[in-house]
Amino acid sequence: MPMRVTFTLNERAEDSQSSLRSTFSFGEHLWDYPSPRLRVTYSLAEHLWDYPGPRMRTTKFLSEYITDLLEWETVDLSELIMSTEPYPDLIGLSFPVSQKPMFSTGVQSHTSGRETRTSYWENPLWEFTLSYDYLPDSPQKDSDYKKIVGFFLARKGSFETFLFYKRGDQNVVDGLIGTGTGSAVSFPFVKEWGSWLEPVGYVDTTADLHVYVRDQTSLVISGTHTVTVPHAVMELYTVKVGATILTATSSTSPAMGEYHQSGSTFTFNAGRDGQTVVIDYKWEAIPITDYSVGLPNTLSFTSAPLAGATITATFRYAYICRFKEDEADFDQFMDKLYEFDQVTLRSMVS
Repeated sequence: MPMRVTFTLNERAEDSQSSLRSTFSFGEHLWDYPSPRLRVTYSLAEHLWDYPGPRMRTTKFLSEYITDLLEWETVDLSELIMSTEPYPDLIGLSFPVSQKPMFSTGVQSHTSGRETRTSYWENPLWEFTLSYDYLPDSPQKDSDYKKIVGFFLARKGSFETFLFYKRGDQNVVDGLIGTGTGSAVSFPFVKEWGSWLEPVGYVDTTADLHVYVRDQTSLVISGTHTVTVPHAVMELYTVKVGATILTATSSTSPAMGEYHQSGSTFTFNAGRDGQTVVIDYKWEAIPITDYSVGLPNTLSFTSAPLAGATITATFRYAYICRFKEDEADFDQFMDKLYEFDQVTLRSMVS
């Protein structure tokens, strides 16, 4: 099926007035979007107007391509071009490991000296440059040398993607995911670079994964002087009635300025009946019941978190990468010992 996609794109690109540029650009944008076909179609449409050529002819070309694409009812491009094989973690990795963020900016200079700048990418792509001083070999097929060579061959050089779990950069602990709006149910898993939030490439659902929500739940105190919050309390911050912050007590008959907590149930003084209490607490979402994870990196709740709720998570993630080059140089410096002087991995849009 990938051959059919490539043939169709190249065949149609040859009809344009900029065949070489179009062929390259279509291939680049198609493989950079390992996602369902409608998103690929949108991405192609987004970039199509950058190419020189008659507008009507380009429009006709785009409509023909979309028609062909939508006829493939069972095609999921993410399955065709993305591998979830992890990049080998080998003992011979040497330091430093170069990590380079990259953006794409269009700069138009004017005769006045001023500039007009357009940012084409919302988030950066990354390049990681690794080197291996020590790759032992042996007759066994699972030697470090055979692992990395076999991995490169299986990916067909830069053709197929893989998951790169970078040492020291693969875990988020109770990190911010987003803020509830009262209607939004889906949020991307992100990592924090200071004040910058970047969507991660791929969430490892086989690793330890926890989702937390901190919200302020407003409830009316019933005639039994109690309220029950809808989730098990993981951490309690404040219990307020109006502007009054109540204090906890072990007594089951609290005074007016107190409350008693037993699990998810809070008991108040009888004089509080009918009043509204705001309970600020943190709870852990339950998989399937409260949320699901859509690969590669989407968190979806079964019901929208409250407006203003803070969503955090603990999870493991990987960069979706490919080899930058189609060739690799392995040097043997001793019997059964090799070195891999430099290999560059390039991240992809997830």
